[in-house]
Amino acid sequence: MKSTMQFIFAVTFVILACGVVDAKPKIRPPKNCTIEPQDGPCRALHSRYFFNMTSRQCEHFYYGGCLGNRNRFMKKERCEKECKVSMVKRMQPVGTKRQPT
Repeated sequence: MKSTMQFIFAVTFVILACGVVDAKPKIRPPKNCTIEPQDGPCRALHSRYFFNMTSRQCEHFYYGGCLGNRNRFMKKERCEKECKVSMVKRMQPVGTKRQPT
């Protein structure tokens, strides 16, 4: 009976450990960052940045000055701060310090 319980415990541990290692959290940017940018109907040429979901980068575009949507940032740094997220967080062993990235 004791060896059976140890076997079940070991198998359960292995299954759970494999599940944790293979788990890749899907972290999505905020909704405003996932919509296609719109330059709007006006004709101004304001230099702006938008978050491109395909490239996962903040990219330049020209905003017309009116309407459009919220996937529009005056500075690339602001776009990156709000939209750019790590898609997969690396796991590290317990008791180790995380290295700065």
